[in-house]
Amino acid sequence: MSANNPKIIILGCGASASIVSHVFPNAIIVGKVAPPLYNFGLHYLHRPLDAFNYVKVKIDTVIDYMKANEENIKAYKKSIYGDNWEAHVNKKSQFPVGEHYGWLIKGNRKPLEVARNGLVTKVNLKEKLFMIGEDKFYYDFLINTIPLNTFLKLCDIETKEDFKCAPICIHQRTSISNYTEETHLRVDYFSNYEFYRSTILYEGNKSYGTMEHIGDCLDGVATLRPGKTINSGAIQYELSSLYIKNVICIGRYAQWDSSILLHDVYDRTKILKDIIYGL
Repeated sequence: MSANNPKIIILGCGASASIVSHVFPNAIIVGKVAPPLYNFGLHYLHRPLDAFNYVKVKIDTVIDYMKANEENIKAYKKSIYGDNWEAHVNKKSQFPVGEHYGWLIKGNRKPLEVARNGLVTKVNLKEKLFMIGEDKFYYDFLINTIPLNTFLKLCDIETKEDFKCAPICIHQRTSISNYTEETHLRVDYFSNYEFYRSTILYEGNKSYGTMEHIGDCLDGVATLRPGKTINSGAIQYELSSLYIKNVICIGRYAQWDSSILLHDVYDRTKILKDIIYGL
């Protein structure tokens, strides 16, 4: 390995890989190309990131029909995760309070230059290589963005972690009204309702967005998998064990932590870059 030019491989082609590739523009991207992000609802960033096309828009965050505040945010998290909710979620609030703006992702991610589109069939941590079909890829550092449970199976690593999760069913909706709405995005979270989140974009007299609930869907309705994930201490052990072998997991599913947002991915990747290049 050249200290000034280590071979960095990004495994995965989803949203996290898009961000990682912008921090490591010379990294080689491999894996199965992910479906477009817009198939899975409306998404916005807390700050602009170069990996996406976006537009600045006002965001209204509502929890159980009330504007988000510190008290109902805490109550919502407690209703989802129980009394021990702080052990399962990022202590940084992902629910902005008060008037705020976000950067709505428009259309698909900026295209990735994927060196090899295909499913990884095996990872050999000792030899620092993985395979897609019969092709071998060697690395100095492997940045994994695919789901952690899938990655561990590829490494033939046995774990006691059961990787708790539930698929998210996403219903698309569009409506037209007789009045004109100021362009804004409204995000509703529900603690005791069939749908746990509603994300609606209002533009002129049109509104469109998604309603999401936990569980499988009927044919023809988008289902996001793994969906809702729950972290645990055992998962942190697995991540640390991989890290000392030059495998760094980055992203919500790679770290198996549903509280990780896209800007968290960017921050973690920037820190990693400083570590690798010794800055």
